[in-house]
Amino acid sequence: MGDRLLIDEIYSDKIRDIYFQLSEKPIRFNFVNLRNCKPYTLPLHIYSEKELLDIINDWKDKFDKKKHKNNKVNILDPNEYTNEVKSFDTKILTDYIHHLYNPKDIYNKWNVPTNLLDDFKKYIGVIVFKLFSSNDDLFIEGHLNSLSIAICYCFERQKNEIIFLYELLVNKNEKNLKQLQPNILNLKQGSNKYIENIKMFIEDAIMKFIGAAKKKILMHIFNIPENTQNVHTNNYWMYVLKDHLGLDVVGEKPKLLGIDEFNGKMELGLQSFFEIFTPEWLISELTNLINDDSELVCKISEFLYHSDIQNKKLFVECEDEDILFTKSVTTEFCKYFLKDIEIIEID
Repeated sequence: MGDRLLIDEIYSDKIRDIYFQLSEKPIRFNFVNLRNCKPYTLPLHIYSEKELLDIINDWKDKFDKKKHKNNKVNILDPNEYTNEVKSFDTKILTDYIHHLYNPKDIYNKWNVPTNLLDDFKKYIGVIVFKLFSSNDDLFIEGHLNSLSIAICYCFERQKNEIIFLYELLVNKNEKNLKQLQPNILNLKQGSNKYIENIKMFIEDAIMKFIGAAKKKILMHIFNIPENTQNVHTNNYWMYVLKDHLGLDVVGEKPKLLGIDEFNGKMELGLQSFFEIFTPEWLISELTNLINDDSELVCKISEFLYHSDIQNKKLFVECEDEDILFTKSVTTEFCKYFLKDIEIIEID
């Protein structure tokens, strides 16, 4: 579709009217740029089955030796889902991996559709390498148990749980910060290139925050406590609104099951979304998210210190009027930055 949605193809009169009303507001979204805000980077590489099994088995050998040496068994949620005592059991996961790479073999759980096998291999591959390269047994314990439970659910639930775990494990601001450091080591502090690199880091973090915020509001609107099919309902609406909101989805549009107060109508769901997801709400949400991330606050203070932005002290709360000792950012910073990167427009 390119950078713009083709109005003649997907805009009904009602939807066109929704966008017209939103565009008339004094503070409004640039919808093309808003759609480019994603909560995570999609995985691209497909590991071989042998690569995945090797790293799991290597870890398991090390764990078994450690367990034997310590003469104790590590227990995973012994009262949840089963009365059996569990240790670090990788069988459910390795069986699942075998199914992904050998779909014609017998598999006694929910099968992944053949047209989505490559997508699932990409997600599982990153998760496995991230998980089993850790030296933290508690970290592995919690996530392995959650993953083993998740892949026993129906396909739609599997998809949600795996993508959620991928996002949790891989897309951390700390990772982006580590990637930033080599880029600025050889740059003169305070130079235009130095400031540009820091700004790119801040922009990337904020765009991921916005992507996550979109998913947060979707779940708030379409997940109903009394609905037993919230996974299907949420996945349905993610698919229906994906082109309008800029959502990456896996698979085809699922059936709408359970309770849905919008009766599956795109214009009703879209209008409800933007009644909550407003520029004003996003500014407030971003302020809270940034202030919960001390490393990001530090980079913002450094960016502001070296920039020639007017009235920049209005953007932060700091000690002794020194921006380098910033404690938190204000909503004015978020409003300024969103306008600067053209996510919002202000009259």
